[in-house]
Amino acid sequence: MIIKFLLDYWTFIFPLACLLAQIFVICKWWYSRNKKLRDNLKKPLFLYEFENNILQRTEEILKNSDFITRNRTTDLCSLDDLTKEHSILIIGYSSIDASTEKMQSLINRVINQRTPLIVFCNPKCRIKETDMEILSRYSYYEICNTPLRLIMLIDNICQNFNYK
Repeated sequence: MIIKFLLDYWTFIFPLACLLAQIFVICKWWYSRNKKLRDNLKKPLFLYEFENNILQRTEEILKNSDFITRNRTTDLCSLDDLTKEHSILIIGYSSIDASTEKMQSLINRVINQRTPLIVFCNPKCRIKETDMEILSRYSYYEICNTPLRLIMLIDNICQNFNYK
C-alpha cells in the first residue's frame, strides 16, 4: 500500500524531499556559522588605555550594546592576564599620552597571544609614525575613530575570527 502511494504521488514527494534536504543543509550551515559568533560574544573585551580616560564613554556604549567588558586599565602588567578567554583587546590611544616604549611593550605582549587588537582614538588624534611601524608588525590589528565603528569591528571580528 505504501509503495502504491509513493508511485502514485512521486511527482509531489520527490520535490518535497529535495526541498526538505536543502532546508536542512541551510539550517545546519547557519547554526554552525552563528555558533562561532555566539561563543565569541560570550568572551569579555579587554580595555587598555594610555593614562587617559579616552575609553570611559566608549565603555558605557559597549555595555549598553550588551558586550561584556573588563574594567579599563592603564597598567601594562595587567595585560599578562590577557588570555584566550578574552575576545579582543581594545586600546584607547592618545598621541599625547602614548609613548613609543609603551606601544612596543604592549605589542610584544600581544603578539604571542594572537588576540585581535583594536586601536581606538579620537577623530582628531593622529597615530605617530613610530607607533604605526610598531603596530604594523602585528597582523591582527584595526584602527577606528568612532564608537559605532568600534561596535561594527567587534561584531565582525567575533563573527569571522578563528581563535583556535
